[in-house]
Amino acid sequence: MNTFILVGTVIDKTEIRETSSGNKYCELMVRERRPYRNADGDYDADVHEITLWKSLASEDYPIGQEIMIRGRIQSYDYVKDEKIYHNPELIAERVSQFVN
Repeated sequence: MNTFILVGTVIDKTEIRETSSGNKYCELMVRERRPYRNADGDYDADVHEITLWKSLASEDYPIGQEIMIRGRIQSYDYVKDEKIYHNPELIAERVSQFVN
């Protein structure tokens, strides 16, 4: 099964763009706090870029909003300087906004 669930805070959203076939998409930057403290006793955070397609891309996600994303991981390969790179992409399938 190819599924991820991520709970975090919206920190940025790119402009909505369209593919040549007319599908809307954008990227949502989400910060999520790690569940454990580092050596200094603080919580570190990770930032993830999530791709939103079609109706999800058109919704409003205010900066600072807590959200939960369920989605899948898709990967694509590309070649640069004769070396093959594998790049994972997080694709949102459902987004829920928490009420503050």
